[in-house]
Amino acid sequence: MLVVVTKIRPRLHHLLIPMMLFVYALAFAYGYEQLGAATGTLFLFFAIQATMLA
Repeated sequence: MLVVVTKIRPRLHHLLIPMMLFVYALAFAYGYEQLGAATGTLFLFFAIQATMLA
């Protein structure tokens, strides 16, 4: 809708962030359905640690 109103074409890096958020949401939903609480907690801990180190 914003593209139509402003007539500005989004660049690739503008589209990358929403796509990454969508992939994160899919992974989170899959993990919520398929993983146990202890396994999910371990994955979350390591993901946060990796993010902080990066």
